[in-house]
Amino acid sequence: MSDPHLLLLTLHDPTEFAFPAWLPGLAPGALSLVLDQDSVPDGALAVLRADPAYGFVRAYPNYLNNGNVYADLDALHRTRPVTHILAFGEDDVIRAARLRQRWGLPGQSVANATRFRDKVQARARVQAAGLPAHAGAALHNPLDLLDFVAAHGLPVFVKPRTSSGSVFGRKLADSAALTAFLDTGFAPRVPYAEYVSDLCVETFHPGRLYHVDGLAAGSEVVWSWPSQYLTPGLEIGAFAHTQVVGSVMLDRLDPLFGPLQAYARAACAALELPSGHTFHAEIFVHEDGSLSLCEIACRTGGGRINETLHRAGGPHLNEWQCRLQAGLVDEAAAQAQLRGLEPAQLCGWMLFPPQEGVCLQVPDFTGLPGVESAQLNIAPGEVGWARGFSGDAAGHVVVAGPDGPALAQAMRAALQRLQMGLVFGATEGVPVS
Repeated sequence: MSDPHLLLLTLHDPTEFAFPAWLPGLAPGALSLVLDQDSVPDGALAVLRADPAYGFVRAYPNYLNNGNVYADLDALHRTRPVTHILAFGEDDVIRAARLRQRWGLPGQSVANATRFRDKVQARARVQAAGLPAHAGAALHNPLDLLDFVAAHGLPVFVKPRTSSGSVFGRKLADSAALTAFLDTGFAPRVPYAEYVSDLCVETFHPGRLYHVDGLAAGSEVVWSWPSQYLTPGLEIGAFAHTQVVGSVMLDRLDPLFGPLQAYARAACAALELPSGHTFHAEIFVHEDGSLSLCEIACRTGGGRINETLHRAGGPHLNEWQCRLQAGLVDEAAAQAQLRGLEPAQLCGWMLFPPQEGVCLQVPDFTGLPGVESAQLNIAPGEVGWARGFSGDAAGHVVVAGPDGPALAQAMRAALQRLQMGLVFGATEGVPVS
């Protein structure tokens, strides 16, 4: 067998991934890294290229749809055959599967990746397994939307079948919103062309939104944990410009802990989550306590979910994904170790809302009880921006507590510190450094 050559794909900030440390014992140059140019911090690319662990590092503009990613990787594979492909984000799942299929490599297939990536397919698969999931349909054209509304009434929720980060999700609450969406919502990808089907619709539910995150080793999920979002939904347009995005881990004694765990694991079984893959399932809990699928993905949850679970005492999901998919850890040993991981505390996280205007002041979390980590992505004098997706942030904080009530208290204190400390002002007349 040839020496391992691992291809790593990520849309996200590469400084969040300690690939050489997670994949020890490989020959120099055994890692090839493909990145989104817009996600690479200043100076990071030069540091990565100087690291002897990497034999190939390249960042691309238009990362999601840049065909040169395929062309360059085909050329790389001809020169130095790739043995494993690891993807770390929603937008690379199918690209990685296509390359595995093209090169005859083991790992997640295109059909399995599409099953998770396509929200219509995922819902159908979950429903076929007997799990509750509210009604939905693909939108091939406007008639499909009209028929769905006629059958189920308003409100409904429209979103892309394959996006992430809550991009373009829209609630159509009444007939006026429906009319407005029919005007412009079925937009073509190029001017003067017809709409190509990439949207879906589902009945709208105002229930509380939870997420369950974990990973599979072998044929089953071996570790997972449920959390509750701080917001009832993730519709970007509905967020107040100062609203935080985040979640808190559930206490094991919470009455929803068991049902959420069981639902998420059954959904992963229905979708056949491959060994070595992480998952992020979003689940609605309705007033009567019933559960219903929102979405499910075969990748690690966004925001600070991975850090939060790890700081609580759970596994570092991305590190375990690396080790399992690269074949660097025995599957049976991994199962035993992961099943034995029990968080020693509960953690929660908040993303600071980016805002338009000039940043006048930032919060200081020094000395605040329960704060595990905090980071700012903006400084006084810098110009802010409008939130573009649910994970868009001007910074973050991760908070811990020994139990649910203590965590809730620490989260309230951190939120108060954030609300008092993060101040933006009008751009006009304000000197910008």
